[in-house]
Amino acid sequence: MRIFPAIAILVFGAAFLRGVPQRQEDFKAYARSLEMARKELARRPGSPALLGVLAGVHERSGNYGAAIEVLSDAVSKHPRRADLLLRLGSCNLGKLDYLAAVEANTRAVSLTPREKSAPARLSLARALAGLGKHAEAVGELKLVIELGLESAQVFYSLAEAQDGLARSLRGSGGAPEAVALDKEAIAALEKAIRFDPAHRSANYLLGRLLLRSGRKEEGKKTLERFRVLQRSNEEGKRQAFSEKMESSSSRLEADTALALARVHRELQEMDTALGFVDRALAVYAGYDKALALKGSIYKRSGRATDAAAAYSELLSSSPGHPEALWNLGLLELARKRLGPALELLERAAHARKSAEAWEFLRSIASREKSLQGRQVEFSREALRLRPSPENYFQCGVSLIESGDRKGCLELLREGIRRHPADARLKIFYSQAQGSPGGGG
Repeated sequence: MRIFPAIAILVFGAAFLRGVPQRQEDFKAYARSLEMARKELARRPGSPALLGVLAGVHERSGNYGAAIEVLSDAVSKHPRRADLLLRLGSCNLGKLDYLAAVEANTRAVSLTPREKSAPARLSLARALAGLGKHAEAVGELKLVIELGLESAQVFYSLAEAQDGLARSLRGSGGAPEAVALDKEAIAALEKAIRFDPAHRSANYLLGRLLLRSGRKEEGKKTLERFRVLQRSNEEGKRQAFSEKMESSSSRLEADTALALARVHRELQEMDTALGFVDRALAVYAGYDKALALKGSIYKRSGRATDAAAAYSELLSSSPGHPEALWNLGLLELARKRLGPALELLERAAHARKSAEAWEFLRSIASREKSLQGRQVEFSREALRLRPSPENYFQCGVSLIESGDRKGCLELLREGIRRHPADARLKIFYSQAQGSPGGGG
């Protein structure tokens, strides 16, 4: 059924008072987006993916209550859909209902294979921190990092939880444990800032913790850096405000169209998916997410030339776009154009700050004789971003193959210190000691 604005006001008026945008254009976009999602849902009643899209319309408009209602109904019909539970947890977080968020995310974690559970655990950690359960939040966040989900926000969240736990320990007389937690939090914040030097909250908390730890000069410099970032952010906000006001309604409608495009892409209905992408671009011209999705759909359809055109268009407006760089690199690699492929993939790896990207480049270098001289470089980048036993092992292999036995042994010793239970690293170390070449 078509939802006209006048009717929508009666239905959603209370929700708007709770934070849904009240500008007339935003309101119309909200109504159009609801109509779009409901039309698709009418064609596939009860579809969990489409129920998720409908909930997303409410969520992006700030109407968490309506989103939670849709998702709760969806979860009752599809109780083993971890993605729906994760969305439900996210909406409860948005509503600051931490207890409900913990419940939803705990269920999501239980239904997700351990190796894929990092996003649900991250959401669970945020909810636990909101309840003041900092020790449990720290445990979940450490596991998130162990599972390979590393970002500025993840490391900041870990430091924030460690700081909260340290403060509670100080209140109960656990000063030595609190001091150790401060050190861990400082290390986490330094990693967060390496991922994102402009992360304001990380710089602020790091400055505070450095001062508290007696490192006064470092603390003062860090807080000054935060103040510079804060001033820059305020200026940016003022400049972007009018542009944001103009684009917010278009974004909502475009994002809804893109969510529906993704559903149809997964159903292998590529023409329908492309139709929704075009609708997104019609209301929000040049939208980077729409162009990226267009490229993805063409790529999945085997239309490499069209995919390259979409990604190239995206790069013309966003020259450093990681997804466009990466996928164009893969397309060049498929054409066996190693030089252009490597240039694009390297640029993408630097932009993405992703261990997986450097691991992939390492695998290319290990296969291509012309690139074997760069295998160590790629291995070290992967190791820097993810110091896992596997990456220590592979970096050691790269070093020994390059003739640097001494460097290999030093690296393996470090790996064994960090991962003392890993038998493979110990065996490799023993073997490397007896390898010819270099000093021991």
